[in-house]
Amino acid sequence: VTAKYEGESIFKNHPNKKTSDVCTALARSFADIGDIVRGRDMFKSNEDVEKGLKVVFQKIHDKLKQPAKSYYNADEKGNYYKLREAWWTANRDQVWEAITYKAPKDAHYFLKSSPDF
Repeated sequence: VTAKYEGESIFKNHPNKKTSDVCTALARSFADIGDIVRGRDMFKSNEDVEKGLKVVFQKIHDKLKQPAKSYYNADEKGNYYKLREAWWTANRDQVWEAITYKAPKDAHYFLKSSPDF
């Protein structure tokens, strides 16, 4: 849900909606979301977000069965970094779909190249 609103906000407020610039902004935001989910956000750690993610991933962990439950145990600070990484790997495509759903189909992220490449 957060990715959907982030994508809507970027598209709504971006000055170059019909260019690849909006796609670049969406891709960077997607990468930021991935870093935050996985606990790798180097620029601005947000205590409230981290607390919320710990709660979310503890709930996911509580529903796991063995041996996955042991494999994805939290570290000494209550983080579930392995579980967070696995969740991101399993769900990143859905996050990408959510963040880009408002992007115009003619705003391509990748430039079309010649058939020789």
